[in-house]
Amino acid sequence: MAGLGRDESQPADVTQAEQVASSDMAQDAVLSQALGPAGAELAHQGLRQLCTPDPGDSILRRQHLFSVYIHPMPDYGDIPGDSMFHGREIKKRIQVEWGSHQLIDATRNLLHVALADPLNQKFILMSESHVPLYPPQLVYQQLISEDKSRMDSWGLGNTDLRRWTPYLAFGGGGFNRGFWRKSSQWFSLRRDHAQATVDDTFLSDRFARYCKAGFDEALHRFRDCYSDEHYIPSLLAYLQRGHETDGLGYLVHVDWSHGGAHPKSYLPEEVQPNRVHAMRGTEGPCEQHDLDVQTVGQLFIKPDATTQLICEAPAPTYNHTLTSHCPLFARKFPKDTVAAVFDLLRSCDHDLAIVNNGTCEGQASRSLLHDESNPLLMPLF
Repeated sequence: MAGLGRDESQPADVTQAEQVASSDMAQDAVLSQALGPAGAELAHQGLRQLCTPDPGDSILRRQHLFSVYIHPMPDYGDIPGDSMFHGREIKKRIQVEWGSHQLIDATRNLLHVALADPLNQKFILMSESHVPLYPPQLVYQQLISEDKSRMDSWGLGNTDLRRWTPYLAFGGGGFNRGFWRKSSQWFSLRRDHAQATVDDTFLSDRFARYCKAGFDEALHRFRDCYSDEHYIPSLLAYLQRGHETDGLGYLVHVDWSHGGAHPKSYLPEEVQPNRVHAMRGTEGPCEQHDLDVQTVGQLFIKPDATTQLICEAPAPTYNHTLTSHCPLFARKFPKDTVAAVFDLLRSCDHDLAIVNNGTCEGQASRSLLHDESNPLLMPLF
């Protein structure tokens, strides 16, 4: 689970701490007027600490656009101290089985923790086999600029109505077959939709009891049902909020051409630049992805930029040429592809620019995964 974004309505001290980009002289002058010389010095040090990564920090701590939360199995144990995910595991974990409603329970636990941070405005669910198709800055700007959740709560496509059971409508409450929806389990949710998912008990209890595989007495046949594909889109439809989703739910590229219950798992030798380009899409709004990758870096500044630079430079805007028709991630890349994926992301022999630490000749640093000597990048709004 990743949370991203900021709430512009947050108190001024939070916003200022994140948007420090003026020179030391300008900062001291402003802070001195409000706090006096001694207070200004302490405040200035605090602000710089917030915006300057510690060289010993992990990759995730050396950026401030994404908050990451993970749900290992309860018996997994502690995450090793040298792992980038150390300290990111949530406390409330459950044993999860594929296809069970426990997947929704685990998702709701992740959302509950992520919602505790008021700066998180978009919530992305990913698995360990996901890889990014774009640089983190572009993922951030694209999802923050979208006003709808990437979820299909419209009900205009295939909703797999054969998975519906009348038992879901029993007991009152007004939930009926007209609210039945289907979407990908990998989503990007707005904050209010994430909150609605956590707050719900009525529909979650119904799905936990009746959305499962087995013989259905009401239908007199075998019926399979997977809550992770139906619960959240059906909940939003039931709450009359389906129009607040994009009607697609296409956050992640997957290959279903081989059929079966699981998408294609890629082999190490299939991890190639041309495959990533194809996954990004080559038609409609997605065909402009190269331009977006090239220009997104202009939307970020370094925290030591001067006030004059910020005030005199024209404010850049994100053209938003990509749409929710364009996937931002892809799967499944299993464990045996890790080395191949890592080599692909860091290679200078192609123009993917997903992870570029400025080590490629003639290329500017566009990545948040930079080394200890590079400063933190900040969005320029």
